[in-house]
Parts: sequence; structure tokens; C-alpha cells
Amino acid sequence: MREQFTQAAARRRTLFAARDALSAAILSEADHFTGPSGSLAPSAASRAPEPASGPIVSLPKPPQPKTWWERRAAAARQRKRREAILAARLFDATWYRARNLDVASAGMDPLAHFLEHGSFEGRSPGPGFDAIAYLARYPDVMAGGLEPWVHYTLHGKAEGRVTQAVPSSLP
Repeated sequence: MREQFTQAAARRRTLFAARDALSAAILSEADHFTGPSGSLAPSAASRAPEPASGPIVSLPKPPQPKTWWERRAAAARQRKRREAILAARLFDATWYRARNLDVASAGMDPLAHFLEHGSFEGRSPGPGFDAIAYLARYPDVMAGGLEPWVHYTLHGKAEGRVTQAVPSSLP
């Protein structure tokens, strides 16, 4: 039991270090994309979006469930996440498929992909919510390890945090 605790603590330290490194990388890149007011700089609209083959950021995913009761609980959490993003009206399947060609070419369900992979990779759920801009504007969200849309839905909207649309000049 003690060894499992030690391993879990070491894994947690590793994840926190990775999260901190990603947060620092986002903050250093934010200067390239935002002006002094925190709004999108004019030159940023001409830059390419995230590559269709990989993530810009990588938030830690929950561990894979091993037992039947863990799988059952994970399935219930996934259903709640699906219901939450649909209720928040942040997800646009057509837009997500068009923007993420790897998802379209694989024939995956866009919402399932977003909830299982895209959200943790920093992909935006729809044209009205730029996940990377939200993380750049609010580094505490990245430091907290919450997915941007989850934070906004549960806390950010009530706190008056501002969202930004994905620039229309980007695919």
C-alpha cells in the first residue's frame, strides 16, 4: 500500500510539472497572439490554426478505469460531460469536423472525439469558444488542470470571464 501511495505521489508530481511547463509555454506564446489588451493581435489572424494531426496543449486525462465499477462510473461521468456541453451550446459538430480534418477523415463522431481527446488537447468545441485563447487569458484555468469549456461552464460564466470566438479567418 505504501509503495502504491509513493508511486501515485510521484505520478502526481510529474503531472503537475508537465502542467506547469505547458502553462508557461502558453503564456510565452500568448504574447505572439494577443496585444497589450489581451485581445487577438492583428497578425494572429493570418497564422495557421493548430495542426490537424496533433494538439497544441495537453491537459492531463483521467486515468483509464480498470474495474467494472470504475468503467461504469467513467461512463456516467462521460454522459454528464456530453449533456453539459450540449446544454451549454458550445459544441458545433459541423464546425468541429470541418476544422479538425483528422477527425473527419477517421469518420469519428465529432462530439465523442472532442470529449475523449480534443478537449484535453486544447481544441475548440465550436466557433464561439476559443479554448487556447481562454487558457492564454486565464492561466489559473491551465494551472488548475480543468478543460477550458468545463471551467467556463462551471465557474467562468458566473465569474464574468470573457470568451473569445475562434477567428473566422482560420479554417
